[in-house]
Amino acid sequence: MNVGTSGAIRTLSKKPDLDEKARNFCYAAANDQFLLGGPVNNGGIIYEWAKKALFDYDENINLIELAKNVPAGSNGLIFHPYLGGERAPLWNSDARGSFIGLNRSHKKQHFARSVLEGIVMNLFDAALPMFENSGRPEYIRVTGGFMGSEFIRQLVANVFNVPIISMKTHESGTLAAMFLARLALGISKDFEDIKKYAFDDKIYKPDQKEVAIYQELFPLYQQLVNQIESSY
Repeated sequence: MNVGTSGAIRTLSKKPDLDEKARNFCYAAANDQFLLGGPVNNGGIIYEWAKKALFDYDENINLIELAKNVPAGSNGLIFHPYLGGERAPLWNSDARGSFIGLNRSHKKQHFARSVLEGIVMNLFDAALPMFENSGRPEYIRVTGGFMGSEFIRQLVANVFNVPIISMKTHESGTLAAMFLARLALGISKDFEDIKKYAFDDKIYKPDQKEVAIYQELFPLYQQLVNQIESSY
């Protein structure tokens, strides 16, 4: 999973696991494999929007530090991050963002955590068709600027209920280009040669207490999208 300005989650399969609802892409890849995945418009760009629109780029405010002060679920505040329409799994350019469940108890820190949770739940929504068609992964490797925080990595582990492995570089495209060049030059024979450059040793395991909260919250996240979609 790569999340920078936008984001995507992908996996390789030995067979073309086509989604009947066309929620994901499926491309032919090397070595008789197929690349399955779902791209989203709304990744780190939503984090930047929140800093500007909700907190006026206040240098004294850090969204992640604020979010740490709020329990999982943001006290019932749900955020749909569709500020730029959305690709997977909605494929709807008219989709729009929303905060739902707002009450007088909510403060800045609730908005901060809700924004982060909304971005990650949207990624989970894009990943679900792959899980349904190809099975749940044993782990997910993550990269991209949005994944630079340990808090975010743990949040992803908790929402997805899958262990997360971070990459040493946030620029995974550069790493891939280096790998392909090494293959072409005969310097490397397979991916094992550059694994030491790619992955951290730390694994972020799901916190089951928070997993339970998100497993209760996510169906509501989806239900609300379905109810609102006709109004976009």
